[in-house]
Amino acid sequence: MQIIFQGGEADAHRIDLYEGSESLAGLARASTLVAHYISTSQVRFRAPYSNQLQYYLTGAQDGSLTILISEISRIANEAQAAAARMRASRLLGRVVRRATGQEAEGPLTVDGLDIPAGDIDALAEAATPGLQRAHRWIDQGNKSITIRPGHGQEFNFNTETKEYLEAEEVSPQEDIQDVSVGALNVNSRNGRVFFHDLGRTVPFWVPRDATDRTIPTLSRYLTQYAEKTGATVNIRFRRVRYPDGRLKRLIVSDCYAIAGLE
Repeated sequence: MQIIFQGGEADAHRIDLYEGSESLAGLARASTLVAHYISTSQVRFRAPYSNQLQYYLTGAQDGSLTILISEISRIANEAQAAAARMRASRLLGRVVRRATGQEAEGPLTVDGLDIPAGDIDALAEAATPGLQRAHRWIDQGNKSITIRPGHGQEFNFNTETKEYLEAEEVSPQEDIQDVSVGALNVNSRNGRVFFHDLGRTVPFWVPRDATDRTIPTLSRYLTQYAEKTGATVNIRFRRVRYPDGRLKRLIVSDCYAIAGLE
């Protein structure tokens, strides 16, 4: 993999240590999430991650400034290891382009591996904090980062992709939907709910002006989720979207049991 910094001080073959390191760390997170998925077929939002496929910093080159990254696979069979590296490269390109508004929703088939659209969107969401971090170095219009993960893949970060990641549009209209509660932090009032029509979880936030029953009900149904009862609950919420309409998160104002199932 090549990570090419262009513009600003990179034209003199150097980058700011802090901001440049932040950008590399953000890209490392996105790459690790994809490598974990290729190794396990699971979307994971936090460590620990599989070490079957990992990325290593191996050097730097001039022009403007190019960072070299190697993919190391611990899969013994070389053909399978090569396939894993190729799948990771292709999936990383799709996930990053999807997360930065450069790719439409859709599944991906790579070397016989079928990756559902829902998994790609879940990976894009999981990678977003890292990708926002990866844009830290881009603070001028002439700065950009080009990433070439291999196997014909290439994607770019610039001020447009940075603005896309930072922008959001809150719907003025509230919706009601039946969901499963997959995660909840009572202190931060953040969590995740599973949308059965999307086939993935979606992050949410509960503001202080939500109904008093919202957090307790979410907590009760999180227990139901942990116990694998299959119980679902209604939430009232507003959708927060990226500029192209992709769902970013929810603002939940109420949560209540479905009539007759309390």
